[in-house]
Amino acid sequence: MLTHLRALWTPPSFADSSAGDQARLAFLLARLLAIVALVGAPLLLMADFLNGARLVAVSIMWSLGYILIMILVRRRHWWVANWAIPSMVLLSVISLASMRDVSFDIVACGVLLAAVIATLLLRRTGALVFGSLGIVYVAVLLLVGADAPGVLAPAPLPLPVHLVLLLGFLFIGVMVIGVIADHLEEISRRDRSLAAQLAANHRKLDAALVALQAQTLAVEEERSQLAEHVAARTAELMEANRELSRALQGRNEFLTSVSHELRTPLNAIIGLTDALVEGVYGELNDRQERSLYTVNTSGRQLLNIINDMLDVAKLEAGRIVLLPVSILIEDLSQSCLDAIRTEASHKEIRVHYRCDPRLSTVWADSLRLKQILVNLLSNAVKFTNPNGEIGLEIDLSATGDAINFTVWDTGIGIAADDLSRLFQPFVQLDGRLNRRYGGTGLGLVIARRLVELHQGTISVHSVVGQGSRFVVSLPNVVASLPAVEMVQGQARGDEQIQSIMQVQTAQNSSDSGSLQ
Repeated sequence: MLTHLRALWTPPSFADSSAGDQARLAFLLARLLAIVALVGAPLLLMADFLNGARLVAVSIMWSLGYILIMILVRRRHWWVANWAIPSMVLLSVISLASMRDVSFDIVACGVLLAAVIATLLLRRTGALVFGSLGIVYVAVLLLVGADAPGVLAPAPLPLPVHLVLLLGFLFIGVMVIGVIADHLEEISRRDRSLAAQLAANHRKLDAALVALQAQTLAVEEERSQLAEHVAARTAELMEANRELSRALQGRNEFLTSVSHELRTPLNAIIGLTDALVEGVYGELNDRQERSLYTVNTSGRQLLNIINDMLDVAKLEAGRIVLLPVSILIEDLSQSCLDAIRTEASHKEIRVHYRCDPRLSTVWADSLRLKQILVNLLSNAVKFTNPNGEIGLEIDLSATGDAINFTVWDTGIGIAADDLSRLFQPFVQLDGRLNRRYGGTGLGLVIARRLVELHQGTISVHSVVGQGSRFVVSLPNVVASLPAVEMVQGQARGDEQIQSIMQVQTAQNSSDSGSLQ
């Protein structure tokens, strides 16, 4: 029981907010007024013994009312408590005046106390409502005058009683002000605690800011060092790039020089073997003819390899200059097919040809376009098994702005994973093929770069075991090709025309090229 009473008498915990502060103030005022009502009961009994029992009962009822208000505050019915406290104070004054003769100033003090409490709990609304009620009540007393029950009676209270009542109202006001002061002190204490927390948080934020600034400086310093390192490394790479460029230039010059030096004796070897095979120096037996044929074939293969290396060096150095002219497609196609027909017949491979009847000429470098097509057709023959098929098809694109040269075969095909490496120099897609198909792996590299010089494209579609299709697309617009210098182009053409027109024969038991 005592535990419950102690719990009821102790102020509950409220949230740190204006509503919580208001609820706490209402609880403290209700508790104070309950104490005053209980203490005032014997005082009223001593002041008027005849009406004492009734006054004591009223005081106890007031105490229970304030305790009920405390319960309402605990249950968070704060707005009910805020209105109930000043209302009970005002009713207490009115009931006291009606039950016992009191002087007018005591009634006025009571009304003023109710208005003050209402102002504390309800702000301007309480001051307006209860102040108006008090003014109306006092005004009624003044108008009624001596006829008012209990007030302004002909026989006023004795002076001691009168003083006791005034002191009682004064004491109650002092205690109300004390409660308010304690409440304000509590709020101030919490404000100081919050201010201390804010100061501590501010110090933590300052420390974090200092640390962040230090980290920022460290990052800036590290970034500066990294920038210096990158600049130094970039300078090193640029110097290495210049050295590499000089090395590549030297290599290209060396390849060009060596290629010219090698081609001179090779041309002599090929020419002399041709003359011997034709019987210029006398008749030869079968064994001698086969040996000379092997020497002649090997020389031509070696000459083609040297020409490929020379072309790659010139392409990398940007020294290949196109000589575009209007070419008869039929003559070009038959010349390319004648270049590989002998090798195809040795392997009993059927050669197909088809040309769009709308096409008659193409604007390109005759020598370089023939080099591209012969290279693709030679690869088609090389990687097609005996009794297979190859073909050359020439079509106009759907939009009419390109001419498509398609070389197809029914050969071994190319795996999808190897297509990305197909046009890389010195790359053989399958090491196991090296024993069967030799070569340098430069043919397709040269073809792709020559096609790009014509501002065209080359693409491939292949299925392993079914064959491949290489499509060379050249623009069908004369203005799309770059300008050329006729003297340089003619000199280059005279120099290499013989090597490009050679038939790339293959021996079944010897190396004859690679998948390029």
